[in-house]
Amino acid sequence: MPLGAAGLPPGCIIVSVQRGEYLLFAAGSTTLEHGDFVSALASPTTAEAARRMIRATDQPKPPMVERGSQMV
Repeated sequence: MPLGAAGLPPGCIIVSVQRGEYLLFAAGSTTLEHGDFVSALASPTTAEAARRMIRATDQPKPPMVERGSQMV
């Protein structure tokens, strides 16, 4: 499903998608594939909902980088 039709929460923007050795700048027509790494900006109130939607799971998992903090 293209990102433009995915129904991402308000305040969530998919910036880029790393697919293998390629870095794609996300557009409404971009579709996510298994193994993609997603860079997104989200408001604090919608960040968890955005993470779960992007991952297509209800299982919480901490992000690698959040609010400009160091990678964990």
